[in-house]
Amino acid sequence: MHAFGESSTVCGFDLERLPELGAEMMLSGCPVELLDGDVNHIPLDWISAVLEKLIHKVGDQRVLVISVLGLQSSGKSTLLNVMFGLEFAVGVGRCTKGAFMQLVPVEKQLKDQLQFDFILLLDTEGLRSVEADKSNVADTAAKDKTQEGRRQLISKLDEISKVVAEAEDREVSGFSDIIQFDAETQVFYFKNYFDGDPPMAHPKSSYSQNAQELKHKLLSISEWQPKCKLSLLSELSERIHNLWNALMKENFVFHFRNSLHIMVYTKLEEQYGKWSWKMRKHALETQNTLHYMITSTESYKTQVGQFKRDFETIYQDLKGDVDSSEHAHELDQYVTAWVGNSSGHHQENPEPARREGNNAI
Repeated sequence: MHAFGESSTVCGFDLERLPELGAEMMLSGCPVELLDGDVNHIPLDWISAVLEKLIHKVGDQRVLVISVLGLQSSGKSTLLNVMFGLEFAVGVGRCTKGAFMQLVPVEKQLKDQLQFDFILLLDTEGLRSVEADKSNVADTAAKDKTQEGRRQLISKLDEISKVVAEAEDREVSGFSDIIQFDAETQVFYFKNYFDGDPPMAHPKSSYSQNAQELKHKLLSISEWQPKCKLSLLSELSERIHNLWNALMKENFVFHFRNSLHIMVYTKLEEQYGKWSWKMRKHALETQNTLHYMITSTESYKTQVGQFKRDFETIYQDLKGDVDSSEHAHELDQYVTAWVGNSSGHHQENPEPARREGNNAI
């Protein structure tokens, strides 16, 4: 694999020019692939080289990054196209694969007002298939019918934020302590894009109005979120590196559906350590008792049966604790399987303890 910065040519073409061409593509308004959707990989050397050339051409400018995330075929690319006059691929089914970034320059007379020089748009692949269930409401009733949905959204975000903060030994009162979010002013309802059914339908003018309102809200971020510090292009490159490296090092989190299950797993793992030590402690105490009885010539044979019954009593108590812990949480299949494996370890614990006691005898 060629590392940018090393002199190399292929068929007479200097590979060192590729990052410069990538930077020129971004300045000319062409999208550049950030995440390869075929292999789910971010080529860090390539992205860094392109951004480095971009900084060399325009300077280390401040940039507003706008990312779009949502279900497949929910209109993410269409929204960006309408708001910023772009040409991201749109159509029925999956059009975007991976993630693409496109640079939009800010007009000179608006830079001081907006407090950034460029807008970097990230168009991403859909999260789920087009078959995912969707619910639509009439335009006239949309505000009332989505009110409960907004309330549930805030409730769930607050719950997850508190759980994650607790896991990191921090304290937050809700999601807004992490990211400033107001469901009343920062949630926008969009009417259908088409007036009628495709292919004869034409776009609604009201959709463009909704898009313009959202665009104005996003671009005026310095007004409603004055503490927000936008990144420089050099800082953006560093953040991409840090994010991707963190993802590559983190394997555990991908086995769980969300942060709540991670918290449940952590608590169960801690509890399992206590359960395991309780059984181990009893085995050691029994061994010491038998050793004392042997060295002091006391009779122990009549008490062996009692030792075994004590082991069984402790095991049943621990098994009850495991069962109650499992039913106390809404565990997914991974955590449930982990609980099963852990309780299996407890089933094996009494016999080694007995063997240790017999060896001591």
